[in-house]
Amino acid sequence: MKRKKIIGIFCNGEKINKKIFSLFSNEINFIICADGGSDKIHHLNIVPDVIIGDMDSISNKALMKFKKSRIISINNQNSTDLEKALQFATKMKPDKIYLFGAMGNRIDHTLTNLNLMKKYYRYSDIVFISNKSKLIYTDKPIKLYEKIGTTISLIPLGKVSKVSLNGFLYPLNYEDLEFGRRDGQSNLSISNEQIIDFKKGDLFIVINFKKND
Repeated sequence: MKRKKIIGIFCNGEKINKKIFSLFSNEINFIICADGGSDKIHHLNIVPDVIIGDMDSISNKALMKFKKSRIISINNQNSTDLEKALQFATKMKPDKIYLFGAMGNRIDHTLTNLNLMKKYYRYSDIVFISNKSKLIYTDKPIKLYEKIGTTISLIPLGKVSKVSLNGFLYPLNYEDLEFGRRDGQSNLSISNEQIIDFKKGDLFIVINFKKND
């Protein structure tokens, strides 16, 4: 059986703690750091396979520590370091990409990264990971396998029509969600399988980690 290609990309945003990273580390078999993201992984005891970007934010400490990593310097200001990393990653045709630290201190950076998630979604499943939650984007019905009692929020991008939910405390039955009018904030899973069905639209799904995860 062919081994799945699972890529972890570290961005120069939030530093991911060891406990959260351990939830995904066994899956990941290739690590990319987007420029200064290489300074966010010292505490995780991992070595990136590739460091990519315009190299304007990586520290000398990281360059020295990860001198065995492949360095790809791209001096192109028409794309962010994360997009450079995603362009490289998607050429590898991965089954899934985890993005760590893509939620930063600047709102414009965070929104740009969310836009990239939708842009590159057609190439691979992409999951944003923060210290408190994970986020996925979908434009088609999806099945989740989260623990009972997990808080899950649905954020529509525009209008999402005919939404039905199964496995949730607050079900929906062919109802519309729409940005600026109605969302699906803070629902709870009541089974180990959750089905989110809808006819048309774009949806962000935020899955909050439980305290004992």
